[in-house]
Amino acid sequence: MDIVTVDFTYPTIKIYGMKEEELNCINEYLHKYFLEMQFTEEDKQKFIENIFREVFTNNFSKEESDATDSRNVDSRIAESGIAQSSDITSISGVPIYNPDDRAEVAVKCNMTFGQIFKNLREAYNIVGLDNLGVKSLDGGKQKKTAFNTLSQYIELSKIEGKKQARQVTDIYEIPLIPEKEDGRGKGGYYMDRIIPIMINYLSNCSGSEIYCNVNELSKVMGIVGNRFKSITYKQLLDINPKFTHAMIQQFYYRCKPEQEEIVFKILDKLQNDCSVISYYKNYNIVTDDGISFTSSKDDDIIIRKIQRKILKEFKVMYISTIFQRRQEKRFYQRVCDLINQTYNLNWISYRQQIQIFVDVEELKEILPQFILDEAELYKNKKEVAERFSNRIAKRTLKDIEYTNSKADKQLEQWEIEANHDSTELKELMDLGFNYSKEIDRMKPTPFKYHDDYMDIQKGLIAILLSSEPLERVSNL
Repeated sequence: MDIVTVDFTYPTIKIYGMKEEELNCINEYLHKYFLEMQFTEEDKQKFIENIFREVFTNNFSKEESDATDSRNVDSRIAESGIAQSSDITSISGVPIYNPDDRAEVAVKCNMTFGQIFKNLREAYNIVGLDNLGVKSLDGGKQKKTAFNTLSQYIELSKIEGKKQARQVTDIYEIPLIPEKEDGRGKGGYYMDRIIPIMINYLSNCSGSEIYCNVNELSKVMGIVGNRFKSITYKQLLDINPKFTHAMIQQFYYRCKPEQEEIVFKILDKLQNDCSVISYYKNYNIVTDDGISFTSSKDDDIIIRKIQRKILKEFKVMYISTIFQRRQEKRFYQRVCDLINQTYNLNWISYRQQIQIFVDVEELKEILPQFILDEAELYKNKKEVAERFSNRIAKRTLKDIEYTNSKADKQLEQWEIEANHDSTELKELMDLGFNYSKEIDRMKPTPFKYHDDYMDIQKGLIAILLSSEPLERVSNL
């Protein structure tokens, strides 16, 4: 629903959420002064902003006016969405460069030249923490993010003699968003290396429609190696007899969320920033007569609805738990069976997929900036794989430390409780009762990772995340 709508045929303004008496005041103003006027599109936008300010500061509602200072008025204007037009300027007269940039709109609609804040926190709150990309100002990292974001749009200077006060000394017409040398804007380790890889990959694909999944894209991007989810358990066992099914499953389980985070961030960048693709997450469905097709929205709803029912059957909350228990085959078969039974269908399997539509013409335009030769492509992928390997190694070590620490605490607690009862046990033992075996039997045995677990996981990391020849990494 639009917060502000105006009918210029017979001037009437409606503001969603405003009291009826306030609306009547605005419309009386409209009828009195503007009934005969002809409006250009620019006039319309400026008029909406001016009438909105007039209502909340001067003539129409004294109660509202008394309770509302100029900054709150500006905030109401920003909340109304008035400044979302590229034709309108902010209250300071500085044009809004990008109407889709929430932070810029909030800053330019709430701050003016010379405005003074008693401290930085007040400035952050005026703009809105959400617009600055933080949820709170509790930690140093949050404060730093808020300050860096705000500094892209305005200059805040210290006031002599006042330690914490700040004054707006400049509002930038074009925000000072940091850019890389090639002009790609905000980046990161993975973005800088994977975006060129993906641009080159998309340009070499035949056609404008691609079907893939997270694991396939992870290999394209260099996040994982070619052996990832391809090498068999027997082959891994031949390399190292210490590799077990459980260890391999734990390895893949740790990789999955990390892969998804990177892959979808890259796809979002290509879709929302580079504007060369549109992508959708759906399913590839196979029927018992050999037909394979992409799910519709209705199919997606059916799958998720039935999956939730089967999760309840398995007495778990999340599908990830199904994978942890190595019950995924039975789970997905049960989902298909219930779908067929409920909706009279003939599915035998389904799997998640990513459907990518490539804008070939747009891709051709930006391709020259990202062309990589074979050596550069190899270098980028190798650096990505090394970074991801370190990421998984750190996650594994963190899991080991957490699990073993939890087990140690459980044993410590048990020993404290056992010692608490030691007097009574000693008396019984003095009478001839020997409870030592019973005590040992009662001692808990919480799960702990073995001392060589990390070394074995490093071996899996080297084999499955690297695309180096197997003979180079199999001795790790």
